[in-house]
Amino acid sequence: MMQSIFQTIVLFVLFAQKESFVYGEVVHLVGFSINYRNPDMQERVEYQCYRSLVDSDATLEFGRYISTRSNETELPSSVSHSKNQDDLQVVKFRGAMKDQAYGVFFCRGTKADRDPTSVLSFFIRSDAKLIPVADAFTRTVSIGEGAVEIAMTVVRPPEQPGAITQWRFNGSEPVESQNNRTTYRIDRPVTVEDDGIYEVYYEGERDQAKGGFFRLIVRACPPNRWGPPDCQGICDKCYNGGVCDDKSGMCICPNGFMGPNCLTSKQASRGHDL
Repeated sequence: MMQSIFQTIVLFVLFAQKESFVYGEVVHLVGFSINYRNPDMQERVEYQCYRSLVDSDATLEFGRYISTRSNETELPSSVSHSKNQDDLQVVKFRGAMKDQAYGVFFCRGTKADRDPTSVLSFFIRSDAKLIPVADAFTRTVSIGEGAVEIAMTVVRPPEQPGAITQWRFNGSEPVESQNNRTTYRIDRPVTVEDDGIYEVYYEGERDQAKGGFFRLIVRACPPNRWGPPDCQGICDKCYNGGVCDDKSGMCICPNGFMGPNCLTSKQASRGHDL
């Protein structure tokens, strides 16, 4: 069976260099990755980005969230097409480009009357040495929560016996306080500044593309509330593991689900293969 990861994310992604937005209606996007696990061993490797019908005129941009290797090249050109009323663009990794299908990528949608939206996707090589525990690439917490841990599983040892692990946050310099750990610990209450991508690898091996990535989403409101800074909005019920977005009050759906309350299976709604 084809392995895939599905994300419905209608929220703002905090990049390493943050942007200032006036919060309002967002661009509605869906990200869908084909063969995100072991892309170097697969025949078909794609990152698809769907625009909703109401935002079919939004402009899409693909990019690499974090650069880990000096020889990383530009992404392949994306192709755009519609099928069964789906308006999408696809980045296809083929041939030598499959070596570039590693790490964290984003699809960003922009439109004049809406706030920008980005959806993220993870690609993990077959020879990865560290991967997220239980294949959970994302966790959502609310501001003020404490004792947050990001745990990785060791799949393979380092090339040099005794080499320590190093962590980075949003591609910054190594966080020395987290050296030689497979779990990144935030012992204080979390803030929105902790929102982002956490990366771990063995010292001296970052450019081998065999490290692990994890995304921590920090809501700027208490649980079941939205609309910072006052957070007076009450979240609707999000099913199947969906999370209420703190900026819009809409449900952020987990892998495989979509719709206002995350009740619709994306695979069932598509009804076709691309």
